[in-house]
Amino acid sequence: MTPSTPVGPSSPTSRAGTRYDAQASVRWARAWGRSAALSLRIAVLACSPTSHRAAHRLETARHYYTNTLPALSWFVVLSALVALVLTRIVVVTAAGYGLSGYALEMIIRVLVLELIPLGAAGFVAVHSALPMAAEVASMRRRGALGAGLQAGEAPPLADLQAAVVPRAVAAGLGVITLAVVSATVALVLAYAAVYGASANGWGQYTRNFGQVFTPSVVLVLVLKTLAMAAAVALVPPSAAALGWDRGDTRTRAELGSLVRLFGALLLIEVASLMANYY
Repeated sequence: MTPSTPVGPSSPTSRAGTRYDAQASVRWARAWGRSAALSLRIAVLACSPTSHRAAHRLETARHYYTNTLPALSWFVVLSALVALVLTRIVVVTAAGYGLSGYALEMIIRVLVLELIPLGAAGFVAVHSALPMAAEVASMRRRGALGAGLQAGEAPPLADLQAAVVPRAVAAGLGVITLAVVSATVALVLAYAAVYGASANGWGQYTRNFGQVFTPSVVLVLVLKTLAMAAAVALVPPSAAALGWDRGDTRTRAELGSLVRLFGALLLIEVASLMANYY
């Protein structure tokens, strides 16, 4: 009877698995590093005055209009429905526990401070940023972002400024637009759900509003929204502009870009929660 090959810490199978895990970790770290470096480069270009000349502004406006404004109405409607449902749940639950005085404050905190910015970022990422990243990847394959580039090489600055920066700025503006409009609608619906059409609750509403939106909370909310807009604007286009290795399929590369994006959004959300409640 032939003895079986032992599988342990010193066996060939174990060593091969360890080498594979190490190589995968190195590739993962390199992909994050290259994407972060190119994202920073795109952000610097977006802040440069030369990126906001007439031709670039027109291209940015075109991407903003075609990718954000048509979806604005039904995203606001969807946000309003979610706001009404959550508001009703919170009001009924608070009344059952005798905590009706805290219902409105809880609604504002949950909707405006947490759910709406994250929902706007996720919506723009799926609806606009990832399709824009696919366009950038297609341009790279055609050589429109620098001919003869290998996977992982950054395109020239001029090509990034002309093709990638307008798309990134449009995606970031889309996140800010959806977050601001949806938050305004949610605040109006929260008042209507608690006080109805009467103006008698306006004084209490403004007091609760002021108790929630202290200067520090407003600062954290603004920074959180801007950070999420920057993540949506920079992570997918930078990953697409870098291309992918020959062993990666297009679907795998796009999923990797999506994972990096939602990892960045999760870190931003955790940081904002720690800033507000610790």
